[in-house]
Amino acid sequence: MNSFVKLCVLSLLLLVHYSDPVEAQSRPPAPVQVLVSPDKADWNYKTGEKATFRVTVLQHQVPMENVKVSYFIGPEKMAPDTKGEKIVKAGNEVIGTGKMSEPGFLRCDARVTIGGVVYRGIATAAYQPEYIKATQTLPEDFWS
Repeated sequence: MNSFVKLCVLSLLLLVHYSDPVEAQSRPPAPVQVLVSPDKADWNYKTGEKATFRVTVLQHQVPMENVKVSYFIGPEKMAPDTKGEKIVKAGNEVIGTGKMSEPGFLRCDARVTIGGVVYRGIATAAYQPEYIKATQTLPEDFWS
């Protein structure tokens, strides 16, 4: 090896040795979190069955009390059927219910404003998703 190659290899080794190692870090949680969950652990419902949504508002991982929560409940990607506001007094309360008469997804969107910043949490209940039918048909020449 000539001296130029040796110098390049040595420089590269020194650079690697003295550079700060990059450590994997999880993203720190937002100062306020809005957690929304339905009343069933598997999030699955039969058509016509009522889903109840519960919200928890945390500030620095501690439940907040007396927080005004705005919520919207309706079919996913559609205008909500139910809108409202509720004061969550104990840090964790039921905010609303909804149901669907045909297979699909029911979304609950909850929002709080703290210090002028809007924080949002969502949950989606599945209503017999295995029976959802396609809304589009394939073109005649799709497979050719």
